[in-house]
Amino acid sequence: MKNMRLPTEKDHRDRNTGFTLIELLVVIAIISLLAAMALVGIPNIIRTAKLADCRNNLRGLFAGLQLYQSEFKEYPSGEEFRGKKFWEALRALPTPDTAVMHDKEWKTFICPLTKDKPSLGVCSYRGPNYEFSDTIRGNTPLASDMPANHGALKDSPPVNVLYSGGTIGEAPYNSQDWNEVEENLQE
Repeated sequence: MKNMRLPTEKDHRDRNTGFTLIELLVVIAIISLLAAMALVGIPNIIRTAKLADCRNNLRGLFAGLQLYQSEFKEYPSGEEFRGKKFWEALRALPTPDTAVMHDKEWKTFICPLTKDKPSLGVCSYRGPNYEFSDTIRGNTPLASDMPANHGALKDSPPVNVLYSGGTIGEAPYNSQDWNEVEENLQE
């Protein structure tokens, strides 16, 4: 019995270095609460990102239009280039092989909010129902997203609009701004 000694406080700490069940449950509860709070905001974050991507697509269409004009010294014109066909001309004229925007950039022509992805060669943006030229300036709508892509209902977010000067704006559905867009664009 010579080697028997009473356990000291140091011995007690060395044996119990792990977490208690209560501590583990509290940590799991906190992590679960934080994850639940993060999941609530994710759909809004995704929608905001897709709206920004839609605006970037409209900027890309405008850049393609400028490339088209610098290459061919004119804009797509004629009755066959109204509405969506105006934008489709950027990747089809004069031939698909020499087009300004090739099929590899087809995502530029499709709104990321479109639920049913159109097939290659289809544009989901509206184009002008007038002859576009260098003389058109200012806030004349040149392109917009299809209202159905943004869920055009009373409480839906505004639709992105590309104006002839290259600026991007928004037009709330069924507003005064939207009526002006409707007058100048077609599908």
